[in-house]
Amino acid sequence: DEAGVLGVLAVVEEGAPPPGLGAAVSPESTCSPVDQIVSEVEKLASWWTDGWQKLIVPPPGITAGDEARGPSSHLDRIKSELGDKVKDCERLKREVKTLESRLRVEHKFGDEKVRKARAERDEARNAAREALKRLAELQVKLQEVQERCASSEKEMIAARSERAELAAEAASLREEVTRREERVELWRQKFLEERQARRQTHEQLQQIRGNIRVLCRIRPSLSDAEEEKLATTIPMPGLIRLTKDRRTLDFEYNSCLGGGSTQEEVFEEISPLVMSFADGHNACIFAYGQTGSGKTFTMQGTRDCPGIAPRSLRLLFEQARRSAEAGSPRTIQVSMLEVYNEQVRDLLCSPEEGGETKYLDVCALGPHQLRPGVERVPGLSRRTVESAGEIEALIAEGTRNRATTATTMNEHSSRSHAVL
Repeated sequence: DEAGVLGVLAVVEEGAPPPGLGAAVSPESTCSPVDQIVSEVEKLASWWTDGWQKLIVPPPGITAGDEARGPSSHLDRIKSELGDKVKDCERLKREVKTLESRLRVEHKFGDEKVRKARAERDEARNAAREALKRLAELQVKLQEVQERCASSEKEMIAARSERAELAAEAASLREEVTRREERVELWRQKFLEERQARRQTHEQLQQIRGNIRVLCRIRPSLSDAEEEKLATTIPMPGLIRLTKDRRTLDFEYNSCLGGGSTQEEVFEEISPLVMSFADGHNACIFAYGQTGSGKTFTMQGTRDCPGIAPRSLRLLFEQARRSAEAGSPRTIQVSMLEVYNEQVRDLLCSPEEGGETKYLDVCALGPHQLRPGVERVPGLSRRTVESAGEIEALIAEGTRNRATTATTMNEHSSRSHAVL
């Protein structure tokens, strides 16, 4: 009827959406934007179909005259609005497609992000597990280090205590050492004073005994003359008696040594001169006698039975050692020469050094006339020695270079005068 047509027209004219259309885009809806747009499009299409049918097919009871009385402007406006609605529907469809495409893209990127997030989560979990494992190991190591630190601290405390005890003991020892050094210095001064007094007394004794002392040693008899009566005897110390043709001649010396005397007894008689030499005085010991009387044996001796020279040098080394301990080091040098046929020859000059025989001259100045640094025999070689073994080797070398020949008294008699 007319009221129904006017009601539809009134709805179209006012441009209000059909019932339920506004609720499709309500912000209070719980559907997604795409579902809301689709629902709105479906409702709009349904409304357009129902409205168009009502316009084309009039409701029952409406006559042609009634239709003629309706304004044409309403119909045009409805058509215009209908075209707008169609355009809106197309627009909404495009938006739906755009939103669907965006949704697919976002869904794709969302899945990728989810996978990345899950991978990162797994990596983080693994890293956390490793960190926890490493933390547990570090805690164990930390506990071990703390235990070692505690033990080291105890040891350090004990070491400090021991160091304090050692420091106290060292201080006590230093005081004791200082006291002992003072005592040693005191006794050293006393020793030096006593040594000087001994030197003076010894020299006075030598002067009393005589600056020039003469000792006589009798050579043992030969094997074929053992049963004969000896021509020389020692009736008392210091006296030698010579018996010949019922006559007797007595010769007195500072000391007399018989044929059975030993090298030790001979050295005991002349050792004070060696001590005088060690104290800084000049001394000379020489053997004088006819060929074959035993001079070389007395002065040099043999390896098993050394003579005066080796024993004197051993005594000198002993005195040098004592002087070094007392703070006065000494140096010992050795030279050896021979006088043969009025010529002086260096016995320690080896062929490698000189080649031919080296003859020397003797300075003719008297005692105490030589200037400092001037030698009595210029050019005489000297060897610095540090042990008695080196001296024995030098004596053996010089002995091999001496001039020797056979005599009726001695098969290897020396034919020269040797000076050591």
